Amino acid sequence: NLADKYQIPVIIMLDKYLSESHFSYEKFDFKNITVNRGKLLSKSKDIDGKYRRYFNTDDGISPRVVTGIEGGIHIANSDEHNEDGYSEECAHNRKIMVDKRFRKIKKLIEEIPPPRIYGPIDAEITIWSWGSCKGPILEAMNILNQKKKKVNLIHFTYLYPFNSEYIEGIIGENNKNVVVENNKTAQLAKIIMMNTGYRIKNKILKYSGRQFLPEEIISGIEKIE
Repeated sequence: NLADKYQIPVIIMLDKYLSESHFSYEKFDFKNITVNRGKLLSKSKDIDGKYRRYFNTDDGISPRVVTGIEGGIHIANSDEHNEDGYSEECAHNRKIMVDKRFRKIKKLIEEIPPPRIYGPIDAEITIWSWGSCKGPILEAMNILNQKKKKVNLIHFTYLYPFNSEYIEGIIGENNKNVVVENNKTAQLAKIIMMNTGYRIKNKILKYSGRQFLPEEIISGIEKIE
């Protein structure tokens, strides 16, 4: 739905552990799934006058047509273009088109769900992570909380566009933050710093090609002063 509605590529990230895992799941109920094609003009009568593929709308999303619609002929140009699709690199047009795309991103940020918070709100330590690290982290978190060490998890399911305002509002609520990641360079920590300016100094990293064990996360958390 997001790809069609916002007319953008959607990249689904799958890490090594998930791609090599097997598990059973209840059959999907497709009857309750709603398909949203966005601003799709499927009939010739929907085209009001001349069709402009990159029409400069308030929300940045232009109406699009399906193949074969009378009056829907247009140019799909990979270079900078005007509303009709013709190449045009004048400064005025360039600014209009860039602003149009960023309005679309702003609208998208309002729709995608923020990172989910697991565990106590008043935690002493907050773990930041994404992907399949979630399972071992939750298990480690439960063990640590039973030891009276308040720990919670902020788990990302969407990484871009990055909701900087939301993250800035919650990252300052805790003075002990740690990223848990299955890579060498702490990629999530870099994304957070790039978008908020906040540097998470505590890092628990594993890059042996194996998933975290809860014990490894517990050991890393207990070393944080």
